[in-house]
Amino acid sequence: MSASYVDTAGRDWRLVVTVARVKRVRSELSFDPLSFDNSESGLLKVIADPVLLAGAIYHFAEPRPESIGVTAEQFGEGLAGNVIDEATRALLEALTDFFPNGGPKKILKAALDASSDLSAMNEKQIDDALAAFHSAIKADALTGLSIATTVPGSSELTPAG
Repeated sequence: MSASYVDTAGRDWRLVVTVARVKRVRSELSFDPLSFDNSESGLLKVIADPVLLAGAIYHFAEPRPESIGVTAEQFGEGLAGNVIDEATRALLEALTDFFPNGGPKKILKAALDASSDLSAMNEKQIDDALAAFHSAIKADALTGLSIATTVPGSSELTPAG
């Protein structure tokens, strides 16, 4: 697996999980990247919080950001939009690579596979919805009717315009 991503500034980062870096993350960020529960200190909580996630990724990044003159703030500036998803995936891949074969590695690998399937499915559903929306707009333009909208404070549809 390639546990890497490119940030919004075009910098290529490889994520490497080691015992020393896990200790640093536990100490400085008060969460355990090796805990897969949904507690306040577990990995699932951090993945849902882009700010905590950025802190964790900073500690696992290669080359070390500070060694190439990238401050923690500059590093965080490079995490936005789709890059957050790519960096999250890279972190999960790095954690998968960290573990020997067995339970935790299998759990992370299954989560990565499932997230890939879910992402593809969601994108297709979004594409289908957008296609339907575009078709509705074209049909509306062809028939000269207005798209219906809801009136604030009412659940009834009324013609727009």
